[in-house]
Amino acid sequence: MKSNYVIFRVGDNDFGIEIQYVISIEKVTEITCLPQMPDYIKGITNLRGQMKGVIDAATLLFNQSIEIDESTRFLLLDIHQSDIALMVSKTNEILSIDEEEIKPIDSINATSEIFKGVALIDNRMISILNIEKLLSTLDALETVSAVHLG
Repeated sequence: MKSNYVIFRVGDNDFGIEIQYVISIEKVTEITCLPQMPDYIKGITNLRGQMKGVIDAATLLFNQSIEIDESTRFLLLDIHQSDIALMVSKTNEILSIDEEEIKPIDSINATSEIFKGVALIDNRMISILNIEKLLSTLDALETVSAVHLG
């Protein structure tokens, strides 16, 4: 069975998120920093008149920060009835990927469970994120949800 995935980049790496979790793809707007937040929570931003918590995908996945430029985007995600803006280097495309093409990742460490697996599409390795697992493992999910003011 095929599912659609939003494909995005973080640095030189391609990732995919099931399209069912993506509300919209937005240009990066001003981010207001919040004190005493984990590094991956960049702050809040105003998207279409509503305040959303911003998570930096590079910090979350690689302990680095995304350099904001013209390509940087927010993936507005609907997770557990909270909207979260995941900041990514750029969005590439939407791909239809057969579940059989997604190969599991060997459990090297605890972080491997945040991935559904890896798909090799046109000689590109795309890591498919299990976004619910990823965000449910974050200590600050409740904090991000509390930041969701609208």
